[in-house]
Amino acid sequence: MVEDAEPLDDIAAVIVACKVARKKAADWKSSGDHLAGQIKAILDERGITEGSVDGKNIVHYKTPKPSKKFQEARFAHDHPELYEQYCEDVPNAARLVIE
Repeated sequence: MVEDAEPLDDIAAVIVACKVARKKAADWKSSGDHLAGQIKAILDERGITEGSVDGKNIVHYKTPKPSKKFQEARFAHDHPELYEQYCEDVPNAARLVIE
């Protein structure tokens, strides 16, 4: 324990609830990803990209269009002076870590 840490016994229940909610959210995301994978596999198996339930289109599975990605590290290496001209320091948001 950090010796300088302020006691938060009065909000212990909120901290525990937050930790539990984060865990449940991660579990739900994992479950959702797994189920989405199953749906994609079935659509691939059937050779379709759209599906309906009760007459309503609810599933669309399409390959995204190719996109361009700026290769920042390569640009910084090849043109360090120009890269530095366009860099600026920005503040980062604080992270809440619950152990």
